[in-house]
Amino acid sequence: MNIAFTTTGAYGTLAYVSIGLNLPHRYSTDSEEFKVPGFPESCRFHRSQLNPYVRDADGTDIWSRYLQTQLSQSIESFGWLCNSVEEIEPLGFDLLRKYLGVPVWSIGPLIPLA
Repeated sequence: MNIAFTTTGAYGTLAYVSIGLNLPHRYSTDSEEFKVPGFPESCRFHRSQLNPYVRDADGTDIWSRYLQTQLSQSIESFGWLCNSVEEIEPLGFDLLRKYLGVPVWSIGPLIPLA
C-alpha cells in the first residue's frame, strides 16, 4: 500500500498536481489567465504565477515527462498526507479529495527543528 506525502497545504498540492498533469496554461490561448482542473470555475491562475519550469513545460520536455510520471504514480496511492491543518483550509481539502478520489489526511503543520 502506497501513501503519498506532500510538504505543502491542500490548495498548493491541488495546484501542483493538476497543473503538472494537465498543463492547462498551454491550452489557454485567449489570455494570460487560465482555469485549473479541480478548482472552482471562478478561480483563475495567471502564467506569471508559475515557476519557469512549469511555464515552459509542454509535456514532451524532460522535466514535465519526469514530473508527470511521478504525479501519475502518486495519484494512484491509497491516500495522501498533507502538511496542513484542516481547519485552516477546509475547502482546499475538500477540493483535493474530490480531485484525487482518495482519502487525504491533514498531519500538520510539521515544522522543521531550528
